[in-house]
Amino acid sequence: MHRAATAIALLPALMAASLPCDAAGADNAESPLAVARGLSRAALADDWSYGFLAGLTTEIGPRLAATAAEARAAEWVEAKLKAAGFEQIHREKVPMPAWVRGTERGEITAPAPQHLVLTALGGSVATPPDGIEAPIALFPTYADLLAAAPGSLAGKIAVVTEKMVRVEDGSGYGAANAVRRLGPSEAAKRGAVAYLHRSLSTDNHRLAHTGKLDYAADAPRIPAAALSVPDAELLDRLAALGPV
Repeated sequence: MHRAATAIALLPALMAASLPCDAAGADNAESPLAVARGLSRAALADDWSYGFLAGLTTEIGPRLAATAAEARAAEWVEAKLKAAGFEQIHREKVPMPAWVRGTERGEITAPAPQHLVLTALGGSVATPPDGIEAPIALFPTYADLLAAAPGSLAGKIAVVTEKMVRVEDGSGYGAANAVRRLGPSEAAKRGAVAYLHRSLSTDNHRLAHTGKLDYAADAPRIPAAALSVPDAELLDRLAALGPV
């Protein structure tokens, strides 16, 4: 979906004028440094900026690009800045492609029917209206998926349950990123009809963590979603017992 979104262009009259500085770069009353320090002191002594932020997050709330909330936010900001005395404020229309999240539901239908917590990956195509029901092909690691032969996943839902490694510098997330971004297309190249992966998370809560995928140009686009960590571990246990 494409929707015209809006952006705010700001040019406070205070900063519009040229700010001269003497040849020696001294911190005189008109130098950029002096102006910056004056603005900093004024900001620290005034809670207007905090009130502006509090108002935006309270009165508008989440405002993803190209949504109705984003358009309301632009109108809100324009009105607030004009009321505050800013000049040369205007909104500009910007073409912005948007992906809209729909209804998400996952179920194990056999051998142990139960609900799965999952969330679609950003940019995923939708399932058919009646969804997709198919046997899973479970891979403990992403490398195992890549080792699967072309066509070996025909008619199946590929599931990668590789754990994200917990490390202090956060590098475990980057190392596991290909599971989410590239996994759907790699599964599709091997015939899969859908793709699930264990959320890139180290918690144990029954919450699914989403993120963007990157479809490859040379592979079919299949629906893709992230499973909560407990549900990915559930599939690990069930798959060890037989078909799921």
